[in-house]
Amino acid sequence: MKGKQAKIVFIFAAVFCAFLVYTAYANFNASDLLGQMDDSGNILYTRSDANNLQPNSRGLSGPNAVATDTTNHRLFVVDYLNNRVLVFNLDASNNLIDRVADYVLGQPDFTSNTANNGGRNAATMSSPVNAIFDPVHNRLFVADASNNRILVFDLSTIATGMNASYVLGQPDFTTATVAITQNGMWTSNSTTGISYDETNDRLFLAEYRTNRVLVFNVAPGTIANGMNASFVLGQTSFTSSTTATTQSGISGPGAVAYDATHTRLFTGEYNNQRVLVYDVATSTIANGMDASYVLGKPDFTTATGGTSATSTKNITGLKYDADNDRLFVADYTNNRILAFNVASGTLVNGMSASYVLGQATFGSSTAATTQSGLSLPVELAYDSGNKRLYVTDYTNNRIIAFNVDPATIANGANAVDALGQLDGSDNPVYTTANAQNTVAPNNKGLKTPTDIAIDSTHHRLFVADYGNSRVLVYNLDADNNLIDRTADYVLGQPDFNTSTTTITQSGGGSSVSVAYDATNNRLFVPEYSGNRVLVFDVSTITNGMNASYVLGQPNFTSSTASTTQSGTSGPYGVSYDDTYHRLFVGTDVTNNRVLVYDLSSGITNGMNASYVFGQPNFTSSTASTTASGLSGEVAPLYDGTHGRLFIADAGNNRVLVYNVTSTITNGMAASYVLGQTSFTSSVSARTQSGLSDPTSLAYDSASDLLYVGQYTNGRVSVFDVSSITNGENAIAVIGASSFTTSGAATTQGGTNRPYGLALDATRHRLYVVNYNSNRVTIYDLPTITSASLPSTATGDEYYQTINTSSTQGTTVSLSITSGTLPAGLFTEGSHFSGGPTSAGTYTFSLRAEDNNGAIGSFYSLPVSYTITVTSSTSRSASVGNSYGSQTGTGTPAWVSAPVPSEPVAIPSPAASTPPAAPKELAPLYARISELKAQVALLTSSVTSQTSFPSTPSAPSAPFSPLTIAALSSPLSSSSIPVSSYFFPRTLRIEDEGEDVKQLQIYLNTHGFIIAPDGPGSPGNETERYGAATYDAISRFQEAYERELLVPLGLTKGYGYFGPSTRKYVNGG
Repeated sequence: MKGKQAKIVFIFAAVFCAFLVYTAYANFNASDLLGQMDDSGNILYTRSDANNLQPNSRGLSGPNAVATDTTNHRLFVVDYLNNRVLVFNLDASNNLIDRVADYVLGQPDFTSNTANNGGRNAATMSSPVNAIFDPVHNRLFVADASNNRILVFDLSTIATGMNASYVLGQPDFTTATVAITQNGMWTSNSTTGISYDETNDRLFLAEYRTNRVLVFNVAPGTIANGMNASFVLGQTSFTSSTTATTQSGISGPGAVAYDATHTRLFTGEYNNQRVLVYDVATSTIANGMDASYVLGKPDFTTATGGTSATSTKNITGLKYDADNDRLFVADYTNNRILAFNVASGTLVNGMSASYVLGQATFGSSTAATTQSGLSLPVELAYDSGNKRLYVTDYTNNRIIAFNVDPATIANGANAVDALGQLDGSDNPVYTTANAQNTVAPNNKGLKTPTDIAIDSTHHRLFVADYGNSRVLVYNLDADNNLIDRTADYVLGQPDFNTSTTTITQSGGGSSVSVAYDATNNRLFVPEYSGNRVLVFDVSTITNGMNASYVLGQPNFTSSTASTTQSGTSGPYGVSYDDTYHRLFVGTDVTNNRVLVYDLSSGITNGMNASYVFGQPNFTSSTASTTASGLSGEVAPLYDGTHGRLFIADAGNNRVLVYNVTSTITNGMAASYVLGQTSFTSSVSARTQSGLSDPTSLAYDSASDLLYVGQYTNGRVSVFDVSSITNGENAIAVIGASSFTTSGAATTQGGTNRPYGLALDATRHRLYVVNYNSNRVTIYDLPTITSASLPSTATGDEYYQTINTSSTQGTTVSLSITSGTLPAGLFTEGSHFSGGPTSAGTYTFSLRAEDNNGAIGSFYSLPVSYTITVTSSTSRSASVGNSYGSQTGTGTPAWVSAPVPSEPVAIPSPAASTPPAAPKELAPLYARISELKAQVALLTSSVTSQTSFPSTPSAPSAPFSPLTIAALSSPLSSSSIPVSSYFFPRTLRIEDEGEDVKQLQIYLNTHGFIIAPDGPGSPGNETERYGAATYDAISRFQEAYERELLVPLGLTKGYGYFGPSTRKYVNGG
């Protein structure tokens, strides 16, 4: 590195910008995705949820608490597992307007759910467990449990992802220290109760872990970050946390509710399985004070749980109804809500509850997913205006609402509304409990997918969804682009919501791979757990349709693993040869082989294989590291263009290449190996040439490139297999930032355990199946988009840019893959330039190279072009042809155009005698002088005429030497300074010589500095045409845009010192 660094010269912006661009494109990014999307169908590159269980605005995952704001008409839902609080707008009567959340706190959007997303700060949360609203000051208090703090939000204005205004329990928003102190908290990994006293601006916080209830004075003028609590209940001091079952002691408090009318605080204890009632009037509250009453137990020293009207279990939620003197108690383990009449004249220890919700009787405790049932209710909220009780039904992933009007409440009553479980029209569904309101499985998500195949004829995509024991079918448009990201059909299951593993004619045996036969419209599906390969006729598809044939088993109901000519054991990969109708089937770690079936005469169930690779016969299964052996999971891929079979030999960390053009013999040896330097090595490596656990292959026949998915390395390596040498280097890598780094990332540029690959040769698109991130990433590879090239004539200046799409690297360059360019034309970066010297018709093929620095180069498919070059003598005019023909009257635009002002102060060139022209260039110089004279004559003719002839007349008499000498000076219409050195040839990047040095001297002299110091700087010019010279010529061309760019139809300098630029620099 130091040796290279010593040679680096910082030469202006060209090199610096190239460095910036290079670092920006660390990974080659995907352009589309299957399996991870939000509820609007937008793709999510950073999600990896099985079955697309994405957080969204309709679903919930482990809701833990709910709070109401009846003043501003809002409902708050603490969505515990999604690390957020959802906000639903209500109408003026505090009814739900719809069941779709309007805002989210704790996350930047509805599709994110990372704890402390972007770092712990005022806008993030980690496992929030409770919330309470202060209607007087429009504040929301959120118990952010894993951060050991209370966040205080000012909701006078609300926005998604907004910052909290204050924090309690921590000195600032970035710390999360556990502390048992007057200003500290310990709420992590536990339930936390919270309630608010509107009259006295007090906040009550029940801390499960410290066995205490803290009381804070949070009046607007008093509240401050990290402030001290005013009082503590359950402990005699702020630094103790003793567990007790007494009148003053508590154990595992998880809920609090304040009764402002009677200044009572109800405290629910999870461990003591009871509710304590404290008189907390501001005049009587004291640290460690005794409770006045107990509910759920007969006395203050009993902690035994029960299921009756008088006995409760783990209490997690409380809510007080001030209008009717009722206390609602969430009895978590009993899956019920109890309603107590706690009017001051009737409250006694161990009293009976009046009603029960979630159960039909006081003696039952069954969890249920029904309109009347509950499953682990946690917290409560009460809307007194509508007499509606909201319950967070944790296991059912929903908020369920009950009408608790005293006149109509009844035991086991049905709920009247729900959030979190909705149908397609956003109506509540009471019989589902799906996290994120997503049925698993479904037609949008995937679960550990393993392979993919494309049908470019009938425009379909097949995805082996291994974890759901099915194959999903996606319809494509006529150009083989995704119509949407929702599957249209399913094979192996009767519908999209089933994932049963079965051994039947319709499948269901863990589909692990897919291969499509375009000739016969068949799909081959190896089933790993079924030890078989199903063959489907997919000329028409219906969900759950039957297969037509089975290989590896004698019938559709058997699944015996075997090592025979007709049997298989855990078939893993499959590839089809549509020329000779051969099916290649790879097997798992047990058989270490690839079977070859000859299907040219048709298929019969349980038919014998014809040949075997990896073993000398059909009954052996030894793993080996030789030219003829295989080890572990193997995936075959047939190359019909060259008659080669590639086998990904995962156990040996290599890819074997077999020549199968003529004959196949059992146990035949491979011809080449990739990933290893010899046939006897099997080293796992993360290098440019090495492989680790290769599991999938894709082949680009047009460019002769092999894509190799590496499961352990989490990336895809690209090899040029036009000619193969053992252990050769890859030319590019997808999914990683270099050849020596691992991918295994859930990002737009990352791949996480690539398990299957498919290449759409027409669209030049690579599909990568990401096993661990439950998705398929889609990469649009570089493509040439220019349809044709214009014709030209000898002697004309020619400049054409070849347009490309889907390039992501620092530079794009062109190369000729077949045919030849017209003599005098050259490729320079992404364009052609020069001047053709020979007439004729030239056909050639071009390939674009997208240079991505540390991850190598990606190539486009070759595109064929034809350029016709005519002789300049065959055209109607021989003078000024590069400017186009001129007709009509007046002075032509190219003559009369205004002269641009010089962009920089240009000093006069030092007087010197031009070097004598070499003898062989004398005719060329004579021709140059002759052309100058003709141009000068034409200029003189134009200025003396009132009309301009369509074809200029030839001079009537020969020019005298004096006249020629006078007219050989630079054209007065150009402001470009003339060089004292004559440049005899075109110059471009990589050229070397004295003329390059003279060009650098010219540019430095006239203000277009090559480099500020070092090589190329004034006085230190070199003989090499590099990036800095290219940049200086580009700036020079842009400075004299009218002369050098406008005639070519360009606006940007192109860095090529060609005929047009040389003409002006040489003097006209």
